[in-house]
Amino acid sequence: MAARQPFCEKRRSGMRPRRRLKRLKRCLGEAGAAVSLKTRNHSNEMTEDDKAETEPPKVIDVRDAVASAERILPGLATPEGARDPRWQAIIAIAEFIQEEPDAIWSFILRWGSSVDEDLRTAIATCLLEHLLEHYFSRFFPQVEEAVRGNALLADTFSKCWKFGLAKEEDNAKLFDRLQAECRKGRAQT
Repeated sequence: MAARQPFCEKRRSGMRPRRRLKRLKRCLGEAGAAVSLKTRNHSNEMTEDDKAETEPPKVIDVRDAVASAERILPGLATPEGARDPRWQAIIAIAEFIQEEPDAIWSFILRWGSSVDEDLRTAIATCLLEHLLEHYFSRFFPQVEEAVRGNALLADTFSKCWKFGLAKEEDNAKLFDRLQAECRKGRAQT
């Protein structure tokens, strides 16, 4: 089975172009997907307007990013193809995963339990899987405990892919076992 790539990042291979464009539009909005496709086709004709449309909101630190997200969450998913400010705010928080993992874990616990499936998907693919990518041994026991007591958070975890430290053999076994448990629990409800 081919290795999966982050949902929020540009995909370069292994996915049909139409599906890739749909996911890019979801993460970056219509203009951002067009810019991304230009970049992938090796065209450097990106205007300043293109750059401004694809950049996430500017923040100074994780507290600013979280405060910005909290102002718009839970919100509502935008129509297909429109830029979703909720996803953009979550992507801005993801920029601080390596520097402020504890603040991000608190955010994941809160919003990874949302009744909104689209919001849980954003938390899973933009935050939780990357937190485990960098801090597996530190946070996996907390993830394990939290998902066993919360079906919505278990669903959030089941959407994650393995990266970095989570792909290491022993960690991958733990990760896969917990995902199977989460999926089994979801099937029983």
